[in-house]
Amino acid sequence: GTEPAPKNANLLLVFDNSGSMAESAGFGGLTKLQAAKQAAISLLNSYAATGGGVGVMLVTFNSNAARQENWLDITAAIAAINATPQSGGSTDYQDAIAAAIHGFEDTGGRGDTATHEGFVYFLSDGQPTTGGNGDANDGLPDYGITPATLTQWNNLLEDNDNNVEHVYSVGFGGIPDRANNVHLISVANPDNDG
Repeated sequence: GTEPAPKNANLLLVFDNSGSMAESAGFGGLTKLQAAKQAAISLLNSYAATGGGVGVMLVTFNSNAARQENWLDITAAIAAINATPQSGGSTDYQDAIAAAIHGFEDTGGRGDTATHEGFVYFLSDGQPTTGGNGDANDGLPDYGITPATLTQWNNLLEDNDNNVEHVYSVGFGGIPDRANNVHLISVANPDNDG
């Protein structure tokens, strides 16, 4: 068969390590966090197999978000994913996206955006339960990402100089109506322009 062409990429991986991620994934005797780690590592290995240059920014979130100080190569990213602890915290999409913005803007170790396409992978098993808009009866989604942060996120994604090719926002487990979930959609399409 033919070998895939080398693919240079900047991968922004944002995934949930909240308390509910300790629950069973429903297969293989794995927790949701273990399954998420396996999926993320498999994803990285598929990019590595192309032979291109790949930079990875890892953001994990629960009640708070944490990110790597610099972009990592594949080997370091896999080690960081494997070292991600299970938390007992809630789920805060607001803090996750704010950390993702800052992580993307950190250029240490990031591939040149002129030659590296950007891809965002956001993975969560739960509705946000803290942060963001709170639960004020203000017409905004409860605990959703604030309008100001959505604007910043959209600006980052739409800026041609950042070369962000696609955003994958994946819900699994107990998220109600995953395909139409307003919170997951706001991550993938912050200005709701289809």
